[in-house]
Amino acid sequence: MTNSKTKIKAGTVTGVIDTGKRSAKSIKAEEKLWESEERFRGIIENTDAGYFFIDSQGIIREVNNAWVRMYKYNSADEIVGKHFTVIQKADDVEKAKELVNGIMRGEVEYLTEEFSRKCKDGSIGYHSFSASPVMHLGEVIGIEGFIIDITRNKRVEEALRESELQYRTLGETIPYGVWTTDSTGYCTYVSHSFLEMVDMNIEEIQKFGWLHLLPPEDVEPTKEHWLHCVNTGENFEREHRFKSKDGSFRNVLAIGRPIRDSNGKIIKWVGINLDITQRKQAEEALRENLQKLRTILAHAPLVLSAVNLEGEFILSEGKGLERLGRKPGEFVGVSAFELYKDRPDILGYFRKAMAGESVHAFVDLAGEVFDANYEPIRDAAGNIYGVVAVSNIITELKKVEKALSKRTHELGERVKELDCLYSISKLIEKQDITIEQIFQGTVDAIPSAWQYPEITCARIIYKDMEFKTDNFKSAKWKQANEIIIKGEKVGTLEVFYLKEIQERDEGPFLKEERELINAITARLARIIEQKRMEAALRESEEMY
Repeated sequence: MTNSKTKIKAGTVTGVIDTGKRSAKSIKAEEKLWESEERFRGIIENTDAGYFFIDSQGIIREVNNAWVRMYKYNSADEIVGKHFTVIQKADDVEKAKELVNGIMRGEVEYLTEEFSRKCKDGSIGYHSFSASPVMHLGEVIGIEGFIIDITRNKRVEEALRESELQYRTLGETIPYGVWTTDSTGYCTYVSHSFLEMVDMNIEEIQKFGWLHLLPPEDVEPTKEHWLHCVNTGENFEREHRFKSKDGSFRNVLAIGRPIRDSNGKIIKWVGINLDITQRKQAEEALRENLQKLRTILAHAPLVLSAVNLEGEFILSEGKGLERLGRKPGEFVGVSAFELYKDRPDILGYFRKAMAGESVHAFVDLAGEVFDANYEPIRDAAGNIYGVVAVSNIITELKKVEKALSKRTHELGERVKELDCLYSISKLIEKQDITIEQIFQGTVDAIPSAWQYPEITCARIIYKDMEFKTDNFKSAKWKQANEIIIKGEKVGTLEVFYLKEIQERDEGPFLKEERELINAITARLARIIEQKRMEAALRESEEMY
């Protein structure tokens, strides 16, 4: 009786091992090959990239643990045997079918895309994927590929859009600023920063004079989208490429909202232009890297490595090695314990994985930042025989996140300053309010506009009177400005920090806080002068 084993590895059915018609040496070699392939399968099964295989009928036949985790299933058994459309959003099913059928028909040799996914619990995630046909005897028998989770990136983009909408009233502080149109969609105002970028004036911009700044293929779709929003009142949001005066194209995200009167009729549109050139460049760089993803070992923009229980590298692949000045396979046979002897953190991650833990960490290495996952590799019996590490380079993403965090914080500080000035304006609008009440209301509004409200106090000195916050205490960390009317000092506004803070632009204070205190004292001077004039007028009226 003949014993045999069917072998299938990524992309190709390789044949059958017939153990009954070969020599002992041949059988041993084939068994060793089989063990090697089983080990390769174990590595793939434990990577952080999701693997899938779909047959020619669209039935899911195989997925690895990473795929199961991304789709939030408990095991592969829950999905294997089902049609791939069950894991698609309803509005993405047709597109998914089109992509899969294109590969099945041989129209596409290799495909990379970003796509949504429907998880078992109904939640929606996002991933980038690469897929290619699986051939057998010259025919396509299915599709296999890998997916990498990018849900976090998508959430960052969504947060950015929400932040941009929240702070749209700060228009002129944002590159390319604000714009307005009348109810018919004709431009009535554009910030100077935008006009400067395109070297045009407002007269030239009006009545769709800005359309010629777009690439020819974008002109009609953009105009149609804008007029659709004007006619329906839907919110306008579109990414443009505007040609600047130096001939280069700048990526701009335009956001517009209708302004309605008390009857709900649109009377004008207001919007902002946000410079997203760097973001688009970062996206393009990421897209280029994903397009290079052909197989997880040879072309992935990451570092895939594996060690045995002795710490010896048995796998070292991925394009990410180039960023470290290394070549694929260079570390095979090298001891990880020796290579990272000066990096106890990295050795700790390997040891934890050898003990059965799944470890996620951000690793700084050779000037790059890696999002690294360490997983134990188990055999069919569940015994650990090594560790696989998947390290994705996220240096650029970290820079973008840091810049976004900084920008959001700065915009938040500007909102606090505007709130302070608005509070003072509301005080002035009150009928019969006294100058003393205005001064007290002003000092009470000041702490929340500074960086550290909980340790900020303020005082206004006017003539022989003082107006202070409840927590007022004089301290050495002070920012002050005089209240001047017609060259005469009539008072002083002082802001104190009650604790020592790191040095910034003016001691512990920001330059923007200096500008704010100057603006407040200038406004107080105008209020005092106005109150004096009102008192003089009343006195004149009483006399006559």
